[in-house]
Amino acid sequence: MKNIIIDMSSAPQWVAFAITGVLTIPPVELGLGPNMWLIENPKRTSQGFDELFSAVEESFKSFNLADHTHLTLDNIKVILIPMKDTSPKGVKVALDCADAALSIFNKMVPMTHTRLISWHRRQGLAVGAIYSNGHWTPINQPNLASGPALIQAPDTSSWDQFLTQLLRGELSPLGTALQKCMSWNSESQRTANVAHRFAFSWIGLESMLPDKEKDQAGSKKRLPLLVATASKYYSKALRGDEQLHSFLSNHPNPNGKLWRDEIERMYAYRCEVFHEGVTDFTSQRVEPEQADWYSKIADFLCDRVVMLAGVAFADDIRTLEEFWDFFLPRFLLTEECQWFKSGVLFGNHVIEHDWRSGIHPEINRI
Repeated sequence: MKNIIIDMSSAPQWVAFAITGVLTIPPVELGLGPNMWLIENPKRTSQGFDELFSAVEESFKSFNLADHTHLTLDNIKVILIPMKDTSPKGVKVALDCADAALSIFNKMVPMTHTRLISWHRRQGLAVGAIYSNGHWTPINQPNLASGPALIQAPDTSSWDQFLTQLLRGELSPLGTALQKCMSWNSESQRTANVAHRFAFSWIGLESMLPDKEKDQAGSKKRLPLLVATASKYYSKALRGDEQLHSFLSNHPNPNGKLWRDEIERMYAYRCEVFHEGVTDFTSQRVEPEQADWYSKIADFLCDRVVMLAGVAFADDIRTLEEFWDFFLPRFLLTEECQWFKSGVLFGNHVIEHDWRSGIHPEINRI
């Protein structure tokens, strides 16, 4: 067996990410540099990795994986990477590189399924440790618990009716589209992959478009209306309704053009993801931070269309055409709209974010 020596002084900083998918492993060099190493806890102090694996052990605890036996067989294994920058952005990039390296390793060695543990791509976190200033420190998961504290059950509502019709197979075309959209919207909330989050939200949005409009033209035509912005289609269609036309004239969305432009750009990114298989780090069209922003815009629009379709369902709107052409203009384009009164109708808090300044924070779903 080749004797592998890892010179920790060869780089000022290092990261180590815990992996699973292999029972045991000898030290493995990856890349021609080598660029990375796979090692497991030798459990011998003479190897000099005590502090590293102790820090990774603490990281497991932070991720609520104090008992990690089912992942490690009580034998922690890591992918070790030399670094120039261990800032949050540097660690985020290192995780993407580690994922690529593990995918390649899985092709090199049959029957291996190595992967990172608890990788949250958006936050740039996974079980592991960082080496800087001569010491290893664990990567800790922040407390992400959130949500209301219920003190009483909600009243019976149209959502109960929706559930009953769903279980009985009695949903209208609008209800069927809403159920599909809600399913994809839920998937987008469960994934930590930015490109997947965008794709799932966008699929949800397209499921709510009428037949023969689930394309670029349909997206340009319909989606801006969700933030009270009229496309050419709605500008012409609503011209004969004095009340709706008056609202659009007196209360134009201050970011209407930006919304229309970004929806067009997001559709181009959607095609790149769907047809070319790009990720937030491999796209030729958008930067990683911009891709993250797009995932939040798509998430916001998907949440909004779900809420609006739920109200339309309660009003016995049955078709997608009726939803988009009749219900939405009359619900949104009025000074009586609660979103207009509260100042969130136009989605300024989402669209005005400068993605170059960093990732967009989690948003209220309104």
